[in-house]
Amino acid sequence: MANYNSIVQSQTNKNIMSLAIFATASILGVSYLFLQKQDLTPFEKELLALPDSKYLLEHTRMVNVRGHRLRIIDILGKKRDKPILLLIHGLGGQASQWEAQIEFLSNQASRVVALDLLGCGSSQGESKWEPYDTDELVSDVIAVVNTLDINKGIIAIGHSYGCVISTILATRITLQGLILICCPKLHLTKGEKRGQKLLPFIPDWVINRARRADRKGGLNSTSVSRILGTTDADEEIKKRQLRWNLMSRTPIYKRYMSRATMPSTDIFKKISTNHVLLIGATEDKLAPSSNMDQIEKYLQEPPTRLLIQGAGHMPMVTHTQQVNSAIQDFLAQQ
Repeated sequence: MANYNSIVQSQTNKNIMSLAIFATASILGVSYLFLQKQDLTPFEKELLALPDSKYLLEHTRMVNVRGHRLRIIDILGKKRDKPILLLIHGLGGQASQWEAQIEFLSNQASRVVALDLLGCGSSQGESKWEPYDTDELVSDVIAVVNTLDINKGIIAIGHSYGCVISTILATRITLQGLILICCPKLHLTKGEKRGQKLLPFIPDWVINRARRADRKGGLNSTSVSRILGTTDADEEIKKRQLRWNLMSRTPIYKRYMSRATMPSTDIFKKISTNHVLLIGATEDKLAPSSNMDQIEKYLQEPPTRLLIQGAGHMPMVTHTQQVNSAIQDFLAQQ
């Protein structure tokens, strides 16, 4: 009898343990699904639903290169004797961030082309990590150049991480000029390199929750002011910036950050043009203007430089006239 009771008690304990494990697993599963979901406010959903301007949409098309479907904005300019301008956005950016330059410079150049890099804006993404290597992204840009048959007389204009891509591009094809706006630093710290290695193992929902907290305050959130460099920007500009931030997808961001490499100092000595314009901004905390000093040391010829007072990390959006005028003057010298 004692043995029978012992068997019953043992089976009961197993059942209780199974129920406990099932309950715990269920709670964890529900918690994971809850945390994984990146809740958006009604205002954020409204911003995400907004289309690009009619002007950009009229000049947008998709191209297939290297197994990727990428979005480009392609406009024939009015000055056929001038160079072709190739605009390359930064990390988490997209071609629409260049709208003010695209519209203005189409009157100053023979052609203006801007693209959404892999996984950005309206371009197709990849689940694999290797396609986001810096050199692979440069190869994508070269494939776009070849597809459009615009491999002569190009001035590449890069912003932030787009400066890295543009600089390496200048060692792989011949450029007529190079314009770098808000250049990132040339060297990653040991801590940043360790972070790159750990990033693939951080669940998306963890980053999503951090991003959600970063957007608290909407148009006046840290998410917006960090990029614009001020909370006093025009409301329409704030809306556009918040929309761009929302459109940057966490899985893509992780792949870009994890696979990014900075150009070595030797790269700057190998670029195919001596016509270089560096543009920095006094309030840019993401890519301080002092980065221009580092780059200038390694160029073969002194670059033209412009420091925009009061601008943050997006001077081509917040200080459009100054950026456009600088590019126009640079074009006039070609």
